[in-house]
Amino acid sequence: MQFIEKYSDIDWDAIYEHNVLIVPVLSDHEKHRCENRLSFIYFYDFDSDSEFIIGCNHNDLEKNGCDWVNEIKWPETIFCYNNAILDQYGIHCWDIDLCYWLQFNAPLDIELSEDITSYYRWYRTLNNVNDIVPIVSFVEYCQNIVENFKECIYTIEFGKTLSFYNDIVLKNFHTIESMGIPVDNKIVKKFFNKDADILYSQYYPYTSTGRPSNRFGGINFAALDKTTGVREMIKVTDRNQFLVEFDYDSHHVRLVAKIIGYDLPDGNLHEYFGRQYFNTPILTPEQYAESKTITFRMLYGNLYNEYREIKFFKMVHEYRQTMWKQFTKMGYVESPMTKRKLIRANFDDMSSNKLFNYTLQGYETDVNNIMLSKILK
Repeated sequence: MQFIEKYSDIDWDAIYEHNVLIVPVLSDHEKHRCENRLSFIYFYDFDSDSEFIIGCNHNDLEKNGCDWVNEIKWPETIFCYNNAILDQYGIHCWDIDLCYWLQFNAPLDIELSEDITSYYRWYRTLNNVNDIVPIVSFVEYCQNIVENFKECIYTIEFGKTLSFYNDIVLKNFHTIESMGIPVDNKIVKKFFNKDADILYSQYYPYTSTGRPSNRFGGINFAALDKTTGVREMIKVTDRNQFLVEFDYDSHHVRLVAKIIGYDLPDGNLHEYFGRQYFNTPILTPEQYAESKTITFRMLYGNLYNEYREIKFFKMVHEYRQTMWKQFTKMGYVESPMTKRKLIRANFDDMSSNKLFNYTLQGYETDVNNIMLSKILK
């Protein structure tokens, strides 16, 4: 391990074509990256089996600041733990949690040591605590990341799937996060005891289904209660800002129709299916409500015998069975658009219904990110 005094002491040309893993560590473990700074950056060179650390603001290291990050010639192939941090600086790198998740359907399991977390307990109100945690404690943490990543680095499939999630999905999430969420300070204080006009969220895509969660700082932005008034905190107060909210009509039903190749009509799908359920051209309000319930129960569960011959659901059932046969025989299935593999060995309690739901939720995320890319451009 080398502790580099000046970033210019490194021969960056010599490692340009090497495979390098980078762990950027922020100064404050509780602040969002958009309100933070770099404490130091750890480098591990797979080609030479060497490692070094360059300090930015850590007290144990020479303080190089953060500007040098945009001045050096970065290696051509960079793997990064939490690549959102380097993405802020416009540096392209492969997120290692993503690489691991694509192979094992789970992120890397990395825990902070007791040496590090003890500082977090001792200095609860101090900003930038990571800058005073002994650097040797972080060395062990970074080396643990390297060892865990070695499980998958030599079996990474570089191609359209990895590129889609790394350069489109993660990029979309990082962009949205960086914009922040304008909020009403009074409502934020009432519900979360925070003093803020802007809140930052953090998308987490490495779930079992691929549908991301979105939370940060003790706030679950994807599950704000509709009944308490907490959602009213999201409010634009700057005339130069605007907020866009949109929803889809029967989104999952339409996605399934695309997957199985069924042509749905324009218009309200609950009326379309309800007329088939109840054999009537006009639905009562009660029948309309029941139609929605029946549709989603059959979409996510088992078919009702009395509706099994409705062509759409018959095709859904056949697709589900075909997928399950492939999953059990071949050991994996691929998502419809990105070809992300759901590998049987990664799941202990999979069923045909659950597999279909996982595939559908992953497909939803893929389709939404294509749409988000267009909107953000």
